Amino acid sequence: MATRTKLGARPASLRISAVRNVVIPLPCEEVLAVVRDIELLEEVERKARQATVHPTGPDVGWYRVVGKLFRLKSWEGEFTYEQHAHGWHSEDLHPRADGWGVSGGFLVSRVDADNSRVTHYEDYIIPSRLRPLRPLLSLYMRRSQVGEMRDLASLVQRTAASHSAVASSLGLGH
Repeated sequence: MATRTKLGARPASLRISAVRNVVIPLPCEEVLAVVRDIELLEEVERKARQATVHPTGPDVGWYRVVGKLFRLKSWEGEFTYEQHAHGWHSEDLHPRADGWGVSGGFLVSRVDADNSRVTHYEDYIIPSRLRPLRPLLSLYMRRSQVGEMRDLASLVQRTAASHSAVASSLGLGH
C-alpha cells in the first residue's frame, strides 16, 4: 500500500511530511486490531481531542476530529478513511478554504512472529502565508509523532494485556 497522498500538486515549499516507526513486541494481528480502531485516534494523536467515526461500509467511512495545534489553536476537520490489510489511510473530506491539506495513516508490518512495526505517516499542505513557519511546523509535526508513537505502543500493549487477561479468566488461554 502506498503511503503517498492525493493532496495534489503543490510546491515542495508548502509540503510537510512526517514519518515515524515503532516496533511493538506483539504479533501483527494483535497490533493491527488496535491500530484499525480509528476511534482510538483521540488517545494517541496529540493534535486530536475527540474523534467521531462514521462508517459508510465495512472498511470505509469518514471521521470528524476536534483538537488543538501547539495546545493553543483549536482546529477541526473531517476525513475520509479506508482500512486495508495493513492498517488505514485518511484524507481531507472537504477542500479547506484556509489552504491546509492533511492526509496520513498507519501501516503495520511483521518484523518476526512476536514483533510488529507500526509506521505512522502524515502529509500536510500548509497555506502559502505560513511558508516562513514551515521549519517550525515541520519540527512540531515530527516531534508530536514521537509522543504519539510512544502512546500508541503503550495503548496496544495495554489492550493486548487486557484481552489476554479476559481470555484467561474465561479459560480460553491465549
